Amino acid sequence: MIAAALLALSLSSPAQAAPRAFLVRGGTATLTGYEEFSHLGWGDACSIAVSYLRFPREGVGMRGIPDAFRVGVISLGPQDEKQTERWTYSSERGTGYSPESLAAVSEELRDKGRHDRPGTVESLRFRRVADQPGLEAFLMSTASFKTEPALAGIPDRFRFSRVYYSPLGSCALFMFQDAANPRDGIRTVLARLPEPGIRHARARAHVTNGLLFYRNEADLGAAEAELAVASAMDPRYGLARYHHAVLLTLHGRFDEAVASLKAAVARNGEYAEEARRAPEFEPLRADTRFTRILDSAPKPRKTTPAPPRPKEGAQPESAPPPVKQKGAPERRRF
Repeated sequence: MIAAALLALSLSSPAQAAPRAFLVRGGTATLTGYEEFSHLGWGDACSIAVSYLRFPREGVGMRGIPDAFRVGVISLGPQDEKQTERWTYSSERGTGYSPESLAAVSEELRDKGRHDRPGTVESLRFRRVADQPGLEAFLMSTASFKTEPALAGIPDRFRFSRVYYSPLGSCALFMFQDAANPRDGIRTVLARLPEPGIRHARARAHVTNGLLFYRNEADLGAAEAELAVASAMDPRYGLARYHHAVLLTLHGRFDEAVASLKAAVARNGEYAEEARRAPEFEPLRADTRFTRILDSAPKPRKTTPAPPRPKEGAQPESAPPPVKQKGAPERRRF
């Protein structure tokens, strides 16, 4: 009986448990195999350098060695309706692969190939969206982008999952994933963005989603994750950085919270005044980094008054240039 008990215990231990089939990185073997995709950098105009590696399932091939790989540039000309792909280093059988060659080719594309601009990334969470009319449709589909050319030809089993934005926001690489097919589950499409402001609009939608989770449902995990998406895709968006600092503080991630608050206050000193009053920052009150940020904050932005209107019938020799309004970021209150 003792022997049987010991046998049962050994079979139930993690060391003997059957490995799960899920996506991982870094050369770990899985039952299904997996693939990795990364962007190396943006070049001039609508051109992005990327890397794709596909790894075999457990027991097939060598662990950590891809059985297919492609490294090169995807580009879309101003008048082109279809992207072009130029692979510098590739094999559909995995022959000729080495980590050193991969690193050398990647560095070559970044350096001499001038694809060294990072851009930003929006990673969608495969989770439910907070209860607000139209929010889920806006965030979880590509309809709001109004791309040129239109995104088409993606099979239904592939779900919209990520956007790599160019530094100027005029172009983006869209990723679609089939979670049920880890070895052939990635499709990418490069397209122009006729409305560069869509990145900021989507960042605001992620902020709204996060604040709804926080204020209406007290779901701190989902709220922080959504604010992280907004902050990553639009690092200069003060509203996202401020509220992300709030959620990071509530999670006890104080170093990250201080960094995010500093970025928000640098954009607008008004966030320093909000931080002084916000009860969520109580754990940071005695932190000298926190007090330094508040004490050295710039003055809050003020709206520039519009120029006086000319009298009716008056014809000035030359119209004055338009005055750009510089108001504080609009806030949504819930």
